[in-house]
Amino acid sequence: MPARALLLSAVWVAAVLLLYHSGALQAYFGTAQIGKFPNWRNFLMLPGQCIVLPTLWLLSRRQHNQCMLGLAAAWCGQHAHGMCWGAHLKQLRTGETPPSPGSINWCWDWAFVFFFAAQLVMDAYLVPDMGALMLLHHAVCLLGHIYGTFMCTRAFPFYFAGCIALELGSAACNIWTMYPQTPGLFSAYAIVMTLSNVLAIRCFNRCAYVPRMNICFGITLFGGLVVMRQRELLIRAFELNAS
Repeated sequence: MPARALLLSAVWVAAVLLLYHSGALQAYFGTAQIGKFPNWRNFLMLPGQCIVLPTLWLLSRRQHNQCMLGLAAAWCGQHAHGMCWGAHLKQLRTGETPPSPGSINWCWDWAFVFFFAAQLVMDAYLVPDMGALMLLHHAVCLLGHIYGTFMCTRAFPFYFAGCIALELGSAACNIWTMYPQTPGLFSAYAIVMTLSNVLAIRCFNRCAYVPRMNICFGITLFGGLVVMRQRELLIRAFELNAS
């Protein structure tokens, strides 16, 4: 686990906590909120959702420069002995063996692992009164994050991509809740959220082809989240049309 990946997350957490405890965002946004979180919290989450996480994924893809299945095999090799199914498939298709785990720099992947976990924990710290259901949601996401990283290693690159897709949809939701009166913003939120859910399901669909993939993990984490998110979007759409 590269130290600089952990350092990146630590610096980000320190910056967010410093801004939070300064009270500047709370003073600017006040206590106004639409949905389950105050607007100052939604603003705090946006840089991580819109910039940091997508950048980590792009840097990871650029650094590895290989197919997702080959990358899955190499990541799997970090946590298990022997050749994974992804490595066998890559050999059958291309005739070449994926590089050994030790020859790959996993800095950006570990940065995602640390950063996303920090986001979930920090969110619960920033808004402790978010409600039992949202706290449960964060706990399930954290457990799923640990499982997708360390237990279901053959599917990690697809899990990584699915998380980025879901976070972009959440960012669109946060922006709309901050500026609900802006013309056309709800339509943009609906489009981005729906596309992010479709992409997440696509990533889960790829995970399903990985042997021994715990189907309960995929259904709970991706399927369950997608259904809940799309349901919330439809409820808000009906409420806006009725008003």
